Amino acid sequence: MNIKKMKIGIITYHEPISYGAHLQCLGLQMYLKEIGCNPEIINYSKKAYLELRNTKRTKTLINRILNVLKDPITFLKAKNNAKKIEKEKKKFKELLNDRNRKFEEFEKMYYILSKKRYEKYSELKENCPEYDAYICGSDQIWNPSFNDMDDNYFLGFAP
Repeated sequence: MNIKKMKIGIITYHEPISYGAHLQCLGLQMYLKEIGCNPEIINYSKKAYLELRNTKRTKTLINRILNVLKDPITFLKAKNNAKKIEKEKKKFKELLNDRNRKFEEFEKMYYILSKKRYEKYSELKENCPEYDAYICGSDQIWNPSFNDMDDNYFLGFAP
């Protein structure tokens, strides 16, 4: 098959409120278009990640405890920062809502998303989207603190 005609499914974190995540996602999509492919971001919802996290609570808890034991100072700093942020959120709720809305507008304007939105972890495996090739990406898929080893991000759903 000619690479220039390939339909490519990208699975990555595409919904977080993170400039880096959005830029890497858009950058990959733009590069694939530039070389003649037809990229599409698999619309895998944050809800699916949360569902998986809830089913693996014990493993998640153990991983977090181990991370705290490895580096308690970083944990305490992060905990203090989280408390400060939570207090500030109340003061800046309108600004945060505006920021979140802008991220959503960015996604709608620039992302080529799959028509189907996968709201559950199992849904992607049960109804695998068809592509000529699949790409998993962003550095964050390798971060066990974020994905709890969601194998969908490692193409566990793909043929």
